[in-house]
Amino acid sequence: MKLSELKNFAAWQTPGVQLASAPTGVIGNAIQMAANEVAARTLCLPKNIKFNAVAGTIGAGEYNLSTIDSEFVQIAPSGLYWNQGTVASPDFKQLDAVTIKWLDEFRRNWRDDAPGDPQQFYQNGDILGVHPSPVSALTNGFWLYYSLKAFTMASDNDYPFYGSTPIIRLSILDRAIILHFKMTALGAADKRDDYMITEKEYEGEIVKVKGILMTNRAVLNSRYNSFMGRKVRNIR
Repeated sequence: MKLSELKNFAAWQTPGVQLASAPTGVIGNAIQMAANEVAARTLCLPKNIKFNAVAGTIGAGEYNLSTIDSEFVQIAPSGLYWNQGTVASPDFKQLDAVTIKWLDEFRRNWRDDAPGDPQQFYQNGDILGVHPSPVSALTNGFWLYYSLKAFTMASDNDYPFYGSTPIIRLSILDRAIILHFKMTALGAADKRDDYMITEKEYEGEIVKVKGILMTNRAVLNSRYNSFMGRKVRNIR
């Protein structure tokens, strides 16, 4: 649904809340907030990008995620890869995802480590850190898998997924957006019991639609998947 349709549906779903008295722009902003969270929770707008590695100094090399992509919202499970080859003959290796706390506990001197071949990466807010930092600069040295936030809807004719032209397969997320909006509206109206019921319904909807979007039925039926299953059973 486009923004105007989401607004109408939101009003229909919250008959006990006086939406007409809301300040100008509040309803649209609340729907935008809902769409952004749904996008982050479901990773429904996957993307990947290669970006340049900068010659490192002592400690970790750090990059701004908002500079890599201004629409970035969440790192995907595939994470970050490092080109341990060359520009002409790339050889990408998946880095281990860690936290700064992990580095402090298990790589206690990591802040003093010399540049080398990157092994781990971490996210700290808008910072993407790589440890150790690369020895030399490398064009397209890193390859990041991530997801985008929802489209910023400036017009009632815009769709959260995505812009003036909808991504039809993502229409199943409309209900989650409305449930999030309803939850926000009920909270503002201090309808606590209804809020808690809607929150539970919203969380269940997120689990359901995320499972649908992230399941490739063809893979489940693939002969390669069957082969791997037999291999695991034989090992056991």
